[in-house]
Amino acid sequence: MAGMTSDLPEPGGTAHGTAADEPQAPVAALSGTTGTEIQALMAAFAMRRMREGVRVVGVVEEADCGDGPCGGLFLRDLGDGRRISISQNLGRESTACNLDPGGLAEACGLVQAAI
Repeated sequence: MAGMTSDLPEPGGTAHGTAADEPQAPVAALSGTTGTEIQALMAAFAMRRMREGVRVVGVVEEADCGDGPCGGLFLRDLGDGRRISISQNLGRESTACNLDPGGLAEACGLVQAAI
């Protein structure tokens, strides 16, 4: 697991801190295995840290794929367990990306509010 921080400015802040000079929280990035395994690892890590009393916010991806092609992607809010759909039904014959921008926007809003 590698730790990274963004050089992008936060709303109301600068690239190296917020208006209140709060320290930036680390961001993790993982690679080297399937997305499903990485998401499970991230969820387990987040839950363990929350049990230890650490404040953790964010979302983890969950997929409802069964035995066939993936039909449903969701983001689970780590704060309250809410599950947000990020897939849209484009019909049986569709081969296009079914990512739902409305669901992504909803999840981003929840994370931003929690931060």
